[in-house]
Amino acid sequence: AASDEARMPQVGEAPAAVGRVRGGGRSTTLRYMPGVAPAAGEAGFQGNHPVCTVCGAPARPAILMFGDCDWSDSSAQNARWRGWQQAVRGEADAAAESGSRLRVVILEIGAGGNVTTVRNTSEKCLDDFLRFGADARLIRVNPDMPMGDGSKYQLNEEEGVSYSVDDLMNLPVLSIVGRGLETLKSIDASMPPEMSA
Repeated sequence: AASDEARMPQVGEAPAAVGRVRGGGRSTTLRYMPGVAPAAGEAGFQGNHPVCTVCGAPARPAILMFGDCDWSDSSAQNARWRGWQQAVRGEADAAAESGSRLRVVILEIGAGGNVTTVRNTSEKCLDDFLRFGADARLIRVNPDMPMGDGSKYQLNEEEGVSYSVDDLMNLPVLSIVGRGLETLKSIDASMPPEMSA
């Protein structure tokens, strides 16, 4: 086991990389990611479950799971996340200086209510982007819990209060009652031809 640990890359050692696991599909999906995405047939990405290119063990997501004794916090990942947020703020500031607003969409798919970390993070990012002056929206796709959680993102459900379609489309949280894949396919089908793959 000690020799395996010696061969394992340390957290934050290699630059971030995102690869297409299944191959095919859109050729420009990862065009704004740093570096070059590995091809579907490259080491670690031959199957639907990525593996470590050094030891061959299953690659694990950098998230904390219940009863997770192998959790290793990634300061490099956290630094990239904070850096990205600062970059969005910088873009929003630059847009405001030129008399426009940066348009930002957060697409959240399937985040439920058992562990609300993703939902909370989405709404916090929305709060931040709005505070930075961006024209920001959270599109929340969920068959059971599509509405905003924070009190400022909830609709007034008092009797006699009604909303027009325009009112609903201008809310910061756009709720879509649906499942992830079918909703993504519907969104893709409704895109103008110049935006389709």
